[in-house]
Amino acid sequence: MKPFCLFTLIFFIGFSLFSQSLLNNRITEHGIMNYTDRFVPKTKKEVAKDRMDNLKLTSCFSYFPLEKTKLKIDLNKKSTVIGSKGTKVTIHPSSFLYANFSNANGSAEVHLTEALDVFDYMRAGIGHIYYDKYNRTNYMELGGMFKIEVFQGGNRLRLVAEKNIDVEFPNINPLQKFHLFMMNDKGNWVLKSKSSSIPIYSPEGKSSEKEDGYITGVRQVSIDFLGWWSFGMNTTESTAVKGKWEDDKNIAGKKFQIVGVGDDSLYYYMKWFESEEFTLPSPLNTKMNYFLCDDLGNLAIVDSISTTSRTGYDYLPEESDNYLQPLGVFKFQKIPS
Repeated sequence: MKPFCLFTLIFFIGFSLFSQSLLNNRITEHGIMNYTDRFVPKTKKEVAKDRMDNLKLTSCFSYFPLEKTKLKIDLNKKSTVIGSKGTKVTIHPSSFLYANFSNANGSAEVHLTEALDVFDYMRAGIGHIYYDKYNRTNYMELGGMFKIEVFQGGNRLRLVAEKNIDVEFPNINPLQKFHLFMMNDKGNWVLKSKSSSIPIYSPEGKSSEKEDGYITGVRQVSIDFLGWWSFGMNTTESTAVKGKWEDDKNIAGKKFQIVGVGDDSLYYYMKWFESEEFTLPSPLNTKMNYFLCDDLGNLAIVDSISTTSRTGYDYLPEESDNYLQPLGVFKFQKIPS
């Protein structure tokens, strides 16, 4: 695998990614409150260059790690961790157990991972398909993710059953409603809280009277499990795209990942496959960007398209009532080192 500058990759692909990292931050008693520029919603922001330089592409670049906020805490005292992107975590005394289920004491290190935009979602490399209680496939509109882990001497601690961790997560999409999902031990998303039960705190002392303006506050939740959590709105409706790749330079690997991201950072879809043809679910009536990468670090890109309003599902064969929107042909190219 050859190293290269990820900024070159993003420029090459031509994505217009939404980056909450450019919002002005102000630390308050409720954590880092993110305010939109001039209190007007911004739907497209370029990812800051310093977030992308000097990163190396691994096997399909979604696998290089997100930054973590790490803080040493006293397990017998109330502690607060504020992440670099605005998430505030409040941990209560005597909340953790060792693997043998005895009470954990002394000090420990909290690891907080935050994902607030498409750039973060790609680096996390986590799929966003949710299967409901009827085993129906649901597709997620995203409002951010976070992961909390606690370690002592290299050993992972467990959360006491009757204890919760309080989290205040930046409300990066104030005009959207999101449920709260938890990723279980099997890697499946589980619905934990409906949007109607999630309080939203907005800072006082700032005017929201400007037309179409808003102030970004936090979504307040309590979690009972250590791991990944996601704010999302699920739907069973989708369209799907289909495509194939060509390799006239004989450079392609053996495993491939197709990725689709929305211009507004609300959508991120990805799938691994090993054939020359692929399908991928996509949201209805949305401008999407698609690209393909292989396990050797080669890329194949198709320009942005607007998805159709016709219903389609990638796991069903193409028929008159199951439309698969065709993409252009993906041609692999080497990324310069």
